[in-house]
Amino acid sequence: MANTDTICEIHRYIHPRPGRRNSWWFRRRVPLDLIPLIGQNEWRFTLKARNRDDAVAEAIPHLARTNETIQLARRGDWPPITGEGAEFIAYKWRCSCPAEIQEYEFSGDPVFRDDAAFTASLTAYLAEHWPFAKHGTRAFDEIKGYARGECRIETFERVRPVQVGPDGKEREPVLLNHPDPAGSDLIREWA
Repeated sequence: MANTDTICEIHRYIHPRPGRRNSWWFRRRVPLDLIPLIGQNEWRFTLKARNRDDAVAEAIPHLARTNETIQLARRGDWPPITGEGAEFIAYKWRCSCPAEIQEYEFSGDPVFRDDAAFTASLTAYLAEHWPFAKHGTRAFDEIKGYARGECRIETFERVRPVQVGPDGKEREPVLLNHPDPAGSDLIREWA
């Protein structure tokens, strides 16, 4: 049944080439809402076939490719991104992080207070510079994975505020989830 649907659908896109006898092309318009994303108005492929039946058979891979492109674009996964491309975009994001983000003194990596701040920064950068990588797409997730390696996220409180105990006396501040717990100095010396 699917093959019959494909054959019926493909006839809309097989056209004789003007001014040429027994010459065909596959011609399909890009949906209007996807033209800015895909970057062209139509797909046009010259077919080698000399009759309509052979042209239909030759055009099936073109129909499959254009259908796949439309599906990817509607999901927000167009254009596809490579690992190298995602890594490059993450590096560019890291270089453009706002100056108000605290920089770690040794590595120069941006430091975010939590995952939400990190994601907001990346989302804003991508919306401005790489709009195809929308939140929730495969491209966004891949870039986010590389970007996470370009920064630090500190989700700890350095010092708990002074608390008053049940006896009415103030207690000393307590370090919570400190990034440099006791004993890590020894580990660094051995490394």
